[in-house]
Amino acid sequence: MENQQLKNLLYEINDYHYKTLDKFSLYLCHEFEKSNNITSKVIQAIVDLYHAASINLSETIIDKDNKIKGQFKSSYHPAVTADFEYLIARFLYHIGNMYEKGWSVDLRKQVKNAAPDIRISKNGETLWILELKVSMSWSKSFVSPTFYDKAKEDFVNRKKDWDPDIFNQKQSNTLDKYSAVFNIPKEKIYFVTPSLATIHDRNPKLTIDKYRSHFKKVSGLPSDNFVVFNENLFQKLNVSEEADLPFIATNNLEEMLMKFIEN
Repeated sequence: MENQQLKNLLYEINDYHYKTLDKFSLYLCHEFEKSNNITSKVIQAIVDLYHAASINLSETIIDKDNKIKGQFKSSYHPAVTADFEYLIARFLYHIGNMYEKGWSVDLRKQVKNAAPDIRISKNGETLWILELKVSMSWSKSFVSPTFYDKAKEDFVNRKKDWDPDIFNQKQSNTLDKYSAVFNIPKEKIYFVTPSLATIHDRNPKLTIDKYRSHFKKVSGLPSDNFVVFNENLFQKLNVSEEADLPFIATNNLEEMLMKFIEN
């Protein structure tokens, strides 16, 4: 295969890929209009993204004597973050069009060194900002009270050099920057994640409300602005055996959407 062929084929693959995600986002839009109940479908779509990313890339060549001539092993799985962000952004775009809201939806568009995942605006005025996290693992201390307490204890006792307060302050500063650059109150900034299972430490006393309470304390955002799709804290969406089980969908997404539409 020559370079031009590769270029053309990759373009066709990517074009089809994003058109497929957009087609599904439009389907979600119509489902929301009909039933106002789409969260389970969105969770399943994320499971499907994980499944598609887990394609087996390994290869073994066996000779006529049944000996291995060559072997390629791979544990690489493409990240699903970009697809998740695109799917939600296009869904919000279609929602805005369906309800004739006149929204402009920007996906990771940078303004004055601030680039929120999604920004919804109208006539140049920012209405809402959404930070999308397909997994909250990167910001565990920002969300999990038990992880924060343990990390802070380890830092104070000099077992580790990492101070969760410094990390949390940097995340909060980013939200403050969004508020300043786009001239909106922090009440208009949302954190959206499909699941907390990747950070849940199996503590039965921890509930989504307790995660929200810690999030509110360190972020300065209202607890309701922490939008979680799956109420099952033990169900990892990137683990097939767990993801095949029924979801316990919240109505956080639908409630957020109704706030946007009724604004």
